[in-house]
Amino acid sequence: MDANKRLGATILIWVMVTIMLTTMMTSSTGVVNQMRGIELFGIVLALAGAATLSTMAVWLGARGGHDAEESHHLAKAKRNRPDRIQRLMNDLSDDEVYQLEELLLRDREDAYHKER
Repeated sequence: MDANKRLGATILIWVMVTIMLTTMMTSSTGVVNQMRGIELFGIVLALAGAATLSTMAVWLGARGGHDAEESHHLAKAKRNRPDRIQRLMNDLSDDEVYQLEELLLRDREDAYHKER
């Protein structure tokens, strides 16, 4: 989810909370009219908490998109075989390179002797 969509979702969440609170506080009928201050504060706190958690879910949940992007690049790097082999060769020590050369030479000789 890009930043514009997250911003739009955040604005929508808080506009809806504002509408609910405004409607609740200005209503002349219903249960809210008979509530005391602490009860109203509890409702306001619950709505604000829900909106905060929703906002956090929108912004922090969007990080999964970046992780998917990174995993896509990693998968693409794995498919790019020449670069991968070059990186592997660069990571090997001199002794490991000599051992690899010996192994490849032995395999080549074994294949040559099997053909005869």
